[in-house]
Parts: sequence; structure tokens; C-alpha cells
Amino acid sequence: MPGLDIAPLVQNLQAKRIGYSGNMPASSQWLDLLIFWGPMLLIFVLIGVFMWHLQKRRGGPMSFGRTLARMHDGTDRVSDKYSDVAGAEEAKMELREVVDFLSHPAKYQRLGGRTPKGVLLVGPPGTGKTLLAKAVAGESEEDT
Repeated sequence: MPGLDIAPLVQNLQAKRIGYSGNMPASSQWLDLLIFWGPMLLIFVLIGVFMWHLQKRRGGPMSFGRTLARMHDGTDRVSDKYSDVAGAEEAKMELREVVDFLSHPAKYQRLGGRTPKGVLLVGPPGTGKTLLAKAVAGESEEDT
């Protein structure tokens, strides 16, 4: 057996004149290296690929706790108004009510109104949903 000291066994067998035979296969050094270093090399390669993907995404492997928020100084005001939105008169009227509600909530809460959790703008692409949202932001900045 590889790694077993068989010298005392051979001496006992020869002293009692017992015949024995066998061969010890020579192990390949390359196979030993592959068995020992292969898993470690595989782990290092996997860690390297993982780190490469992290670095490629958002600034490095240790950036997972960083926030993506940016500081704004308040000079970048939304300049869109309802007058910039062509058409969609009914949607503009509804959104004017929402802006008025957000500007003067006490007036509506006396009547039992509750603050809306949000407004859902639905429609096909290119119909001005984003422009309407920017106009709401611009109008609400003007009111405050």
C-alpha cells in the first residue's frame, strides 16, 4: 500500500520463509499535483470570475454596501408645466386635483379624503406619461 512502511513485514516474511509477490505501482507526480492542487486551483478560478463580474457591474468587489444615491443641491428644478403637455386634458384635470390635494391636504381631509399612496399612469408608449409626471412635479414645486 502506498505510504506504508513494509520493511518490518518483509523481514518477518523472509524470516519465516513465506513467499510473497507483488508490485507497487509508481504514482505519477503529475497526477499527485492535479489531485492536490486541482481543487484549490478551481476554487481560485471561481473566486476570480466572481470578483471580475462584481467589478464589472458596480465599481468593485467591495462596493456591495455602498448607496447609489446622489446628492442634489436643489438647483436642478423641474421646469415642465401642464402647459407643456399637449392634449390629455382629462388626465391633466385629474392630476391638478392630486397636486391641489398634496398642496392643501387639510381642505380635503375635512371632507374625509385620504392621502393617495400614488398615481398610476397607464397607456401605450409615447403617449406622454413621463411628461405628465414631470409636469406634476413642476406644478407641485411651484405650489410649495
